[in-house]
Amino acid sequence: MQQSKICKGVNTLGSLDFRLNFYNRSSGDQISPWHDIPLKVPGRANNVYHYVNEIPKKSQLKMEINKESSHNPIIQDSKNGKPRLLTFGGEGIPFNYGAMPQTWEDPDDHFPEIQTKEGSSPLKGDNDPLDVVLFDDNSYMIGDIIPIRVVGCVALIDEGELDWKIIAVNDDNWKHHDIKDIAEISDFMQAVVFWFSRYKTADGKPLNEFAEIDGKIIFDASIAHKVIERTHERYRQLLKNGHKDLWIKK
Repeated sequence: MQQSKICKGVNTLGSLDFRLNFYNRSSGDQISPWHDIPLKVPGRANNVYHYVNEIPKKSQLKMEINKESSHNPIIQDSKNGKPRLLTFGGEGIPFNYGAMPQTWEDPDDHFPEIQTKEGSSPLKGDNDPLDVVLFDDNSYMIGDIIPIRVVGCVALIDEGELDWKIIAVNDDNWKHHDIKDIAEISDFMQAVVFWFSRYKTADGKPLNEFAEIDGKIIFDASIAHKVIERTHERYRQLLKNGHKDLWIKK
């Protein structure tokens, strides 16, 4: 898929009017990184998925696929009319971070497996494609499309919403071919939990929490695949039903 598309940036990276648009290399037609990239990688094992890199490792620029704009370009996220930066720790985000195409965390859906505190309402989706944290030595460019194998996940509670983070490795990186289970990258996972629990404190906000299943906050690949299947099904319903606020390819 990486070879079949090209990306073109418009305006200055880091500015609020920056856009990274995606195009089909053969036809030249603009495509959507959310809708036009298949969830699974053709010709690979059943559990190899596509991943769209939004934020390179060590970058402070908070970039994201824009759900509302035509063809869903990657844009600079904003806060109070200014570019949003990831300043916690002073060295940028400590991993490559992006999204899984053709998934959607439906704000009207909740996962029954997730335990909530007594008297609390079920946690619902954050209205975004699934987030992916990539375990890899390399730093990838904004817009890179990478085949990934999923090894686990965590469920961040972000301002009252359930914000899944799928943990994956690059299927093309031979160094990580032997990684099959999230327990094999336990040090990395502790760093992931540390960063996500604290990164908003740089903006004066309290610590984030993680949802639990059977008293645990780090889940294996079996849970991650359930999350992917569920959010892909919700995505398919989104295409069927439409949405007044989101750009859906017709």
